[in-house]
Amino acid sequence: MTFTAYNDVSGTSTGLSFWAHLDESHRFHFAIGLDAPLMGGFKPGVVESDSAKTGLEIATRQGNSITSENRYKGKDNDRNDEVIEFHVATYPGMEIKVVITQLIVDSDNE
Repeated sequence: MTFTAYNDVSGTSTGLSFWAHLDESHRFHFAIGLDAPLMGGFKPGVVESDSAKTGLEIATRQGNSITSENRYKGKDNDRNDEVIEFHVATYPGMEIKVVITQLIVDSDNE
């Protein structure tokens, strides 16, 4: 992945916008902000949005997490119905981490 970052006297910052293409009519959009100021801690953030700028604006020293506003219906490998949602978390530190998890919230297998 290649992306641009803004660097000035106060540090380096960037916002990134992503989407998961689930099928022809459903997509999960989220934006991540990464801020590395010269003074203070590193700041990550995530928000359900298609705007990279919004991702940067949400960044905090604590990081944050979101659960997708929508749930999505699909089928597993055995063709059983499932309903999923996404959880995205950001963690601050010298190496900022972003963890994306697909959660099964309803299934025919239960």
